[in-house]
Amino acid sequence: TLKLASQISHAYDQIRKQSCELMTFSEGRIDPLTGISNRRALDEHLDVMLTLMERSDRPFSIGIFDIDHFKELNEREGQQYGDEILKRVARIMNVGVRETDTVARYGGEEFVIVMPQTGLVGASIFGDRLRHLFEDELNMTLSGGIAEATCDDTPQTVLSRADSAL
Repeated sequence: TLKLASQISHAYDQIRKQSCELMTFSEGRIDPLTGISNRRALDEHLDVMLTLMERSDRPFSIGIFDIDHFKELNEREGQQYGDEILKRVARIMNVGVRETDTVARYGGEEFVIVMPQTGLVGASIFGDRLRHLFEDELNMTLSGGIAEATCDDTPQTVLSRADSAL
C-alpha cells in the first residue's frame, strides 16, 4: 500500500508539473483580455500556414479588422466599457468563422483572421459578411483589409499587405 501511495503521489506531482507547463505555454499565446490567440501565436501560425502552402500549393488569406472609432468610444465610455467591447468582438468573430479559421488579437482594437484554403475572392466575401454581422450585433462599424498569401511571403509581408488594404 505504501508503494502504491508513493507511485500515485509521484504521478500526481508529474501531472501537476505538466499542467503548469501547459498553462505557461498557453498563456504566452493567448490574449488575456479576449481569450483568443495573441500576436505571438499568430506569427507562429502564419509560419506554419506558409510552409503548408509551399508544400501543398493551397492558398490561404488573412483579414485584418479594426473597430472604427474605438479610441473615441474608449475615451467617452471608459476603458472598462472598451474592454467589454473587445471581448464581444472576439466572441462575434469566433462565432462567425469556420472551424479551420484562426482568430487572433493583433493589437489594440485590431484582429486578424487566418482563412486556410481561401483565395482573395472568398476572403473578401467573408470580410463583408463579418462586417454585416458586426454591425447587426454591436451597432458599430468595422473596417477590414484582406490579403492572399503568396509563396514569397513571410508572416510580416502578408500582414503588411492586409494592413495596407485596411
